[in-house]
Amino acid sequence: MWHSRTDRPSGCTRDQALVLQMQTSSTVRGVSATASALLGFSLVCHGFEAKDIMAYRAGPVLLRPHLTVAEQYNDNLFYQSGGPQTDDFITMVTPALDIQVGRSGTAFDLGVGYSFTQLFYTQNPYVSDASEHRGTIAATLSGERLRFSLTGSASYANTIYGGYESFEFGGLTFLVRAPNVERFNYAFSPGLDYSLSPKTSLHGGLSLSGLDFLENSRFYDVNSWRATGGGSYKIRPKISAVTEFFYGQSATEPNKPLLGPKLAKLPHLETLGALVGARGEITPNISGSLKVGYQQNYCGENEFGDPAYQGDLSWKISEKSQLGLNYARASSASAQSGAAYTSDNVGLQFQQVIGTRRPWFVSLGATYSHNQYEGDGTSRNRGADYYSVNMGVSYQVKLWLKTGLAYQYTQTVSDSESFVDYEINQVTVSVSIGY
Repeated sequence: MWHSRTDRPSGCTRDQALVLQMQTSSTVRGVSATASALLGFSLVCHGFEAKDIMAYRAGPVLLRPHLTVAEQYNDNLFYQSGGPQTDDFITMVTPALDIQVGRSGTAFDLGVGYSFTQLFYTQNPYVSDASEHRGTIAATLSGERLRFSLTGSASYANTIYGGYESFEFGGLTFLVRAPNVERFNYAFSPGLDYSLSPKTSLHGGLSLSGLDFLENSRFYDVNSWRATGGGSYKIRPKISAVTEFFYGQSATEPNKPLLGPKLAKLPHLETLGALVGARGEITPNISGSLKVGYQQNYCGENEFGDPAYQGDLSWKISEKSQLGLNYARASSASAQSGAAYTSDNVGLQFQQVIGTRRPWFVSLGATYSHNQYEGDGTSRNRGADYYSVNMGVSYQVKLWLKTGLAYQYTQTVSDSESFVDYEINQVTVSVSIGY
């Protein structure tokens, strides 16, 4: 599922369109010209090929450095609702390094990545000391019958944090207008697959995630884990029936707010359930999966359950066009109050490649989420909706040089007093150097 709720700065109002057009145009020309000139001067003077400094291989190890410079306009920096809103132009510089050991499709494949992003705010210097460190890992180890896989990421960020994301993943209130919030975030998913026969296989996995804020912040720390086990059986050459069982726990820990005593700790949330369904190729160009089941939750003395659904569909329209659709429904408990809620999430993504030698890449996407809350408190029998639309165009000038333009619109709407409705537009231009 395409889910994108990572930390991200945010686009443009009508009365600022002319200013945006002039400053964005200037930024694109400046960034592109500077990056191209510096890199071209270096390559010419020292006689290097681009691949000599952007992709280095030593035996099975491949090193690939990257550099991305981006300029973004955000018309609602602090997720404000109505009235005067704080906007800004944000410059983001991201050097990165990818390390690959082995090759994809072989018995052993390991990829490790690291990136550092520094953000510079033009009109709000008191939040200009913002940065993020991020590391990723993806590994597979395959035998004749057994396959182990691991994916994960960890980040340390000191950036603006708020809105829907902060409320769902640790906010004390829906809108916490803190300039920069220091936090550590991680998510890891190891898994095992074992083939019993050409038609039958077993699989198991564990997902671990956590969000930890510095003490004395107005946020809840959240950590959770879930174990999954199941099996599949091929009912047709390219379609398998699937059964899964899962159990997990989630815990929240309130930090001491800036004012007032420390809040009471909520009980752990326990979740268990089962899903049945199918996955595979429907046609040579269409593949997907569909699973239905039931999820039961326990949070202290409260018990609640709800049907659960998971589905995704991928359609290869042509050699250069692809469409993806996904849907998930699950139940959980609020990190702030322990109140039960049901979440529905839908995602749609379209990708198009134009050209061959120096292609253009076009992407369109949309995400919709609805949370329906039950129980006591101001959110009882209330709902919250999250909308996001994104579109982007990038041009591959050379194999090692790409430029891009992207737009994203975000909106939240709720009938609960605990929520604050807001809209964000963000426009980003970028230049990326590296293979």
